[in-house]
Amino acid sequence: MRSHEYTPMTMSTTEIASEATDAQLIRESRTGHSDRFEELVNRYRRRAFFAALSFMRNQEDALDVVQESFMKAFRALGDFDLRYPFYPWFHKIVKNTAFSLLRKKKRARFFSLHRVFKDGDEQVWDVPDRTMDPALLIDRSQKNEALLKAMSELGDKEREILFLRHFQELSYKEIAEVLQIPIGTVMSRLYHARAKLKDRVERYL
Repeated sequence: MRSHEYTPMTMSTTEIASEATDAQLIRESRTGHSDRFEELVNRYRRRAFFAALSFMRNQEDALDVVQESFMKAFRALGDFDLRYPFYPWFHKIVKNTAFSLLRKKKRARFFSLHRVFKDGDEQVWDVPDRTMDPALLIDRSQKNEALLKAMSELGDKEREILFLRHFQELSYKEIAEVLQIPIGTVMSRLYHARAKLKDRVERYL
């Protein structure tokens, strides 16, 4: 066991660019250089935050999950296999930490997406501009409410894969690595999740 401990910095959206690979940063972190692990934090905290937010009800809980997940990852670096990419391994930690917190709080799982599948295309759901026509604001508000209701009716796997694809904008290959499933399964699961979401959304419109 290491005598040192990683203390995460305040979360922000700032990400510091580094030429070092994840594997290099992990190797140096293992030798006690917590500043090198901080580079990993800067590299992945935005993605981790949105992953956590996809499981939690609010930003505060999502931030708690991210903080705890990075601390867990730091303590477990000695067990990480450098032959594999870092993020899929870390995503599991985030996911398990989020589920653990949800069980503790006995909350219903909830997802929020800003992109949905509609008529074969990806559609952006933006925060309404207050200068827009009131009729358009009402229309968007109704669509957002329909989306949230529809998402709450999907299963965990359906919400997760939609989130990875449309919120984090991961490629099929990246999703396959994160979820550790074949690309064909990613495509199939995403197709059915989109179809189910589209059907649910239309019920509320």
